[in-house]
Amino acid sequence: MKKVVSIICMVIVLLSVSSCSADKKTNATSAKDAKATIVDNAGNTVTMTYSELYKECQNDAKFEKTYRGAEITFIGTVSSIDTNIRYEGTSLREDRINFKEGYTLYLNAGEFTSLLETLSVDSKVQVKSNICSNFGKIEIRGCSRSGAYGKDSMSKTKLTIVH
Repeated sequence: MKKVVSIICMVIVLLSVSSCSADKKTNATSAKDAKATIVDNAGNTVTMTYSELYKECQNDAKFEKTYRGAEITFIGTVSSIDTNIRYEGTSLREDRINFKEGYTLYLNAGEFTSLLETLSVDSKVQVKSNICSNFGKIEIRGCSRSGAYGKDSMSKTKLTIVH
């Protein structure tokens, strides 16, 4: 009888462990499959995932013509937040939010301090900003069509916590 109970307990434990790992894989996949809405530089509205956008932006000429400075809106899941980053050789300081969907959002240091203080890993945030570069990843920040950014252009970024 003890052997039967032991076997049943082992089966229950194995099933629960496999169920948990399956949930994690599903969640990771769904984050990368989340769609963003993009108004490209020709005024066309398209929806695509980070992976689809990344693939489109590997063609530098197409990126420059179609996507640099284009408006992007997405709901992202925070994976990490870095504040008051200083780039060597410059006085530029930025805050950065990395999203599980793949995007990285750059903000003027201090511009969204109160909002950033309320966020944590797995917080959901709606972002409306611009696509600025494709140097190995899609960077999101308020910027002009030329890719120039600064205090005025970065204030175009809108963030809303999603509950």
